[in-house]
Amino acid sequence: MSDTKSFCRTALLALVASTALLASTDARAGGCKPNGQVCATSMSCCSRNCAKPIMKKATALFGLCCAPGARVFNGACCTPATSCPAGTCGTISDGCGGTLNCGGCATECLTCMSNACVSACTTGEVCEQGMCVTTTTTTTTTTTTTTSTTLCVTLTNSQLMQSIDDEPATTASGNLIADSGAVDPDGDVVLVGSVNFDAATSSVGLTAIASVVVEVGAPHDVIQVFSGTTLIGTLDVNASTGAYVFTNAAGAESLTASTNVEFAFSLDDGSTANVCDVVNGTLDVVIAGDDESTETTTTTTETTTTTAAPTCANGGIACGAACAGACGGGTCATDQGCNIAQHCGSGPVCFFGSAGSECNSDADCPTGQVCISMGVNGACNAIGAEHCFAVCNESQPG
Repeated sequence: MSDTKSFCRTALLALVASTALLASTDARAGGCKPNGQVCATSMSCCSRNCAKPIMKKATALFGLCCAPGARVFNGACCTPATSCPAGTCGTISDGCGGTLNCGGCATECLTCMSNACVSACTTGEVCEQGMCVTTTTTTTTTTTTTTSTTLCVTLTNSQLMQSIDDEPATTASGNLIADSGAVDPDGDVVLVGSVNFDAATSSVGLTAIASVVVEVGAPHDVIQVFSGTTLIGTLDVNASTGAYVFTNAAGAESLTASTNVEFAFSLDDGSTANVCDVVNGTLDVVIAGDDESTETTTTTTETTTTTAAPTCANGGIACGAACAGACGGGTCATDQGCNIAQHCGSGPVCFFGSAGSECNSDADCPTGQVCISMGVNGACNAIGAEHCFAVCNESQPG
């Protein structure tokens, strides 16, 4: 009897404790409990889902507020899966302690293994109309012998040569297909595949600019050749017919030596069945250098050196020479300065007129006058013996 009373007392205490817990958790703002809070009824939860753990013999009194559709698993809210992943079969976990039935496989050719549909057919069986059946395979081997004949475009002349002088607007013409003797044995039409300027084999210093021009449906390869920045000529090739024309520009006249302009071309029969349907050749256009006659002119210049008579400007005139200008055409006499000792300067001069101011050298005299010594023996620097005299401007033949 005492055991019964003890059990009742324990249950009562648990009920009181639970009620106290419920009261404490019900003290919340807004009047409802958020997810994760302990609850007794769904009405107390904001989500209206008081999920309670599943018990074997009774219903739990308390649970947790969880999102709609969620339940308590391992002490926390858990939302179970409601559909099976694609390609699964059999029974799988819903993630929250429950299970999902994903059904079986669609046909008898498939069996469910580890929740996946795999082939149920054994070796030697195939799936036909949803069932595994044994089939017999007959292999027939067919041997095909193919005899191929390699046909190629051939040339009888792979290097074409043209010479042209350097006159502007002069042309050189020909045909890449006909002149090279191109032949296609199986009868295909031979066309010009490409034309390119070859700087490696052309004269040094040449460059080119290429373009493709379509004229009345026929493509033309046009290549302008330059020496530096000067255009010396243009090659125009009709790709359909093979005809070409090289025309000198005005710059060709400036060439001083023979200039080789080489172009590499290919011919094609247009067929993809042959392994060697493209052949290559070259076109060399040699522009002759300046062919005008040249003359070497030797010019002999005779230089006549004339020794002019001394003048006042260059230091004096010869004795007896005629004086011009202010001298009035008179002659240069001894008393007019032919004696160098009388000139207190650099050399003999022709002077005239009356004595001027005193001087020690020509620097003391006004422009147009020189310092002349009138002393004994014509000595300069004799006190009071030097005076400035007018000088003749030039001499004239006497």
